[in-house]
Amino acid sequence: RKERDEMGTWGPGLYQNDVSDDIKLGFIDKCKRGHTIEEATEIFIKEYSEELKDEDDAPNFWFALADIQWKYGKLLPKVKKNALYHIEQELKKETYNEFNAKETRKRKDVLEKLREKINSPMPPEKKISQYRLYQCEWKIGDTYAYPLDADIWKDNAYYGDYLIMQKIGESICSPGHIVPVVRIKITENKQLPRTIE
Repeated sequence: RKERDEMGTWGPGLYQNDVSDDIKLGFIDKCKRGHTIEEATEIFIKEYSEELKDEDDAPNFWFALADIQWKYGKLLPKVKKNALYHIEQELKKETYNEFNAKETRKRKDVLEKLREKINSPMPPEKKISQYRLYQCEWKIGDTYAYPLDADIWKDNAYYGDYLIMQKIGESICSPGHIVPVVRIKITENKQLPRTIE
């Protein structure tokens, strides 16, 4: 998540600000990691406690959460209530510091459509499939030899050599796969080495 002092607004759209954009990217990710929508909501309320005290950020938080939950067929009453409250408050504004007259009209249109949406019947609840995260079973120091003897190597100087791979660490690859960090070398004499240095 972006640091508090980097957050800002760049347009009147629902997700044209850092808070809503972060919610959009992060909320379903939490659910894919095993949290229910209720649990993910409480996690985000805690994580965004500072933003929820801010008069500009708090509405964007609730708008994004309400929109996402409605799309997945499980808009929580607390989220809907907060989103509707902030929609009404924002629709009363005549101007916005960050928007010109044209953008202000667009913003109000966006909020009116969001209000209409979250007051309408939700689609059937969608199951959020969990990530199937990969974790390499190799241990640190495990060493493997891969023979370079396929047809594609026949016209290459490396034909008959071995690619030696040794696991020396691990790295996390988004969204949470644990992959090996390896060092590699190609043998020089077409023979498997007796020791790896």
